[in-house]
Amino acid sequence: MAEVEIKNENLVYAKPKLITDNVMHYCPGCSHGTVHKLIAEVIEEMGFAEKTVGVSPVGCAVFAYNYIDIDWIEAAHGRALAVATAVKRLYPGNLVFTYQGDGDLSAIGTAESIHAAARGENVVAIYINNAIYGMTGGQMAPTTLLGMKTATTPYGRDPRLNGYPYRIAEMMAHLDGATFITRQSVHTPANVRKCKRAIRKAFENSMAGKGFSLVEVVSTCNSGWKLSRGLERVARTEHAALLSAGRYQGRKIRDAMKETLIIAGFGGQGVLSMGKILAYSGVMQDFEVTWMPSYGPEMRGGTANVTVILSDRKISSPIAHEFDTAIILNQQSMEKFEPMVRPGGILIYDTNGITRHPVRTDIEVYAIDATAECARWDRPSCSTRFNTMILGGYLMVGLKVRPVVEMENVMVGLKKSLPERAWKMPAAEFRQRR
Repeated sequence: MAEVEIKNENLVYAKPKLITDNVMHYCPGCSHGTVHKLIAEVIEEMGFAEKTVGVSPVGCAVFAYNYIDIDWIEAAHGRALAVATAVKRLYPGNLVFTYQGDGDLSAIGTAESIHAAARGENVVAIYINNAIYGMTGGQMAPTTLLGMKTATTPYGRDPRLNGYPYRIAEMMAHLDGATFITRQSVHTPANVRKCKRAIRKAFENSMAGKGFSLVEVVSTCNSGWKLSRGLERVARTEHAALLSAGRYQGRKIRDAMKETLIIAGFGGQGVLSMGKILAYSGVMQDFEVTWMPSYGPEMRGGTANVTVILSDRKISSPIAHEFDTAIILNQQSMEKFEPMVRPGGILIYDTNGITRHPVRTDIEVYAIDATAECARWDRPSCSTRFNTMILGGYLMVGLKVRPVVEMENVMVGLKKSLPERAWKMPAAEFRQRR
């Protein structure tokens, strides 16, 4: 028999590299294996294999660490999102997700789940909802549907005795911190592809700092449902249809806008004034705003910086340890704040007095020779307009890369922050730069 040559271009499917060779302990027909595969594929495609942390609590997926080759943490029953919150805050550059069943996330872990979503934690919850306590013998769960038979509701769930099921996705969808809530299923090939896209979207939102994401996967429990093969196929289809038919399927609630900015240099360079102008601009644009200045002991001539946060949601703290944008005006600030710019962020610096230029390749860097630009105008008031030159550069970059504040609102902020002699000429400069 002739040997068949296997070529990469003819490859139709291959097991994800992150899926180990361990035999899974799940029952035949369970949805867990399919969802594991999707998670592994997405992590591989995003290139985050070395920067992903999964959190799995008590439940059928307690051994998930045996099957997906990434870093894992085991959490106490229901506490996965509390653990994930800590991991993400300590390692904000990592992709952090939880893998939880309905008994864990929406029963014993309801408080942790709801509050993580309300806070807008930048984590993802993969929520496997099979409407039953699968690992412990098939008892009724909070998500068990009306009329559904379980070990503890042998005649079907009766709302007069057992209450009504609740839907965690709909509950979370109304929380300001939740930016992506979706309900998916994996009972058909088409739905598997849709579910994979949803998982990727949730992971991307997390890494972009947009807030909390939940991917609910309506799944099966062949052992716990105790149905024949034919009835089980009908049940899984009806279960998926009942829960998926709703306004929250695939719905992106809304993106959170939050710009965290540090402006740093010497006292006397107008550092704090720049921050005040941007803060006023945010107020005029109906953003939530914080403005937190910091002076060194030398005051004028010493180090100075200001942190400005603009957001369309409540700001929990004015203190930041990572920044979307850094405006750097001296070498000391470059050394301190360049490492604190988020990957994909922006660094703008004045070239005058900088001896070591930025070296990072995962951020966008823009150099402005504001001193030379001031000299070009050849005016005595150049020193008082140095900061507005820098600010104008930031606005031009922002308009092209990541628009945050509108120019009209900046002009209002300028007039509120500086005396007339300081803003008349910069106003003309801003318009020219546009």
